[in-house]
Amino acid sequence: MLSYLRRCSSLCALAIFMSVVAASPAGATTLGNFTVALDRPPYVSANTARVDYDFFDATTSTTIRLMDGATELARASVPIGSAYTAVTSAALEPGDRVEIFKPGIPAGPPAVAPVDQYEIPLVAIAGAPGGASVSGSAPDGTLARISVGTGCDTNAYSTLPVAAVGGAFSVAVPPLAAGADLTLRVFSGTGDYTQLRSRVPGETPCFSASATPFPEQPTIDPAAATPYSVRVYNLRPSVANDSRLVWRRGATVIGDTTNVGGTQFTTTSATQPIPGDVIEVYRPQTALAPSRSVTIPDVSATVDTGASLVALSSPSVSGLVTVYATDAGPSQRSSERSFLSLPAGRTVVDYNVSQGDQRPFKMRPGGRAFVNWASPDWGIRYDVTASPGDLVSPAVSAKFKSKLRLAKIKKSIAVRVSSSEIATGTARLLVAERLPGKGHPKTKPGKRTITFATAKLSLGPGSRTVKLKLSKAGLRALKQLRGAGKSMRAVKAALNLNVADPSGNVTSVTRTMKLVVK
Repeated sequence: MLSYLRRCSSLCALAIFMSVVAASPAGATTLGNFTVALDRPPYVSANTARVDYDFFDATTSTTIRLMDGATELARASVPIGSAYTAVTSAALEPGDRVEIFKPGIPAGPPAVAPVDQYEIPLVAIAGAPGGASVSGSAPDGTLARISVGTGCDTNAYSTLPVAAVGGAFSVAVPPLAAGADLTLRVFSGTGDYTQLRSRVPGETPCFSASATPFPEQPTIDPAAATPYSVRVYNLRPSVANDSRLVWRRGATVIGDTTNVGGTQFTTTSATQPIPGDVIEVYRPQTALAPSRSVTIPDVSATVDTGASLVALSSPSVSGLVTVYATDAGPSQRSSERSFLSLPAGRTVVDYNVSQGDQRPFKMRPGGRAFVNWASPDWGIRYDVTASPGDLVSPAVSAKFKSKLRLAKIKKSIAVRVSSSEIATGTARLLVAERLPGKGHPKTKPGKRTITFATAKLSLGPGSRTVKLKLSKAGLRALKQLRGAGKSMRAVKAALNLNVADPSGNVTSVTRTMKLVVK
């Protein structure tokens, strides 16, 4: 419910919590629902406040007044037939009062008492950059919640209950990002609702780089001379009113853009952003050093449409990574696969299998794929187009006799190896390090192994005979096994083939055989 509430409007939140039984401010009735929104710096540059009132009876006119003690701050009136009214005042504070008159009253002091009223609870919320708690105030006995933003991931919030003691609270939270949003919601239990929004001081600039031109990103003009971009966002006006965005590749400056006002801006270029590029933001634009900088990570991707596979290479992440596959032409078929965590290195994404509500997706010739990558803190996001390539590993097999007589082994062992394509690698025959020998022919082999024989593999489509040359350790082992005599038990040997095709796709095959006296 709480995650749903975060996406609701004030009216939605009211509907959810109307049935909550809790202490109500003195004087509140059930003629309608009050919604109070208080925004405080650094969430805004100066205090703002808005009061909305949804009333159940629209058969009479209505007047709403905002009161600071005996001083009227603002009022608004609506005619018969209206079931809603709102009024704003930057001077409205916790402890002030909202009054409702039905029917509406003329200008000047009222001659009648209000029919409904709501005293804004004493609320406050604060946190420090890097801090592990949020503190503030809320009335005892009310239902209250805090929501804490996580910095660059603007869609992620932590929502926690508040238990005020003596009107104050302190709630443990994950370390707070500079400039993170803080929201306190207090519910009266009769449908009335107060929301206070503020922020942690400072800011956490966030960056994105797009190396995916049209048609992967159809909002970009296909004829544009500058289809690539870098962007900074999550800027806070309370920190500075202007900015400078610099994009560097080594000592070369690719983009240098300034901006006045706003919380984000972009620089475009005909040059594609690549791993290793550095993006800096200066706040204000005249600052001698960047307030934050990031390096585009080593992220790349390869798509094999014939096999419906995409290979993603990236550093280890815990941010969201989404891989998109689309068809060429006007059909607009597409599918995506998302991951919250990936190991460092190469990950092959198989569109032949489903993921969640994404069903198997058969790619077609000419199809494309691109990747949205995010760092664990979402401080840098990078979009990159997948390059066409081969992602199918070679099919490799080996043919040999299941029993190999020791008397026939000289300096090498012949094995017939076949491959579906060009591949290179190694073949190794492994035996136990502890083997039967003269005087102890029934010794049980140990778990540790030695390389009995080895060969380099250079394969092509089809099959060929490969000779594995005995190693020095293999020659000693062969001599020892022969000394065990005819009473020796058979010894297992494992043939291990490790090969890779020119595209780096690896195949490992292990087969077993027995070394026997006869």
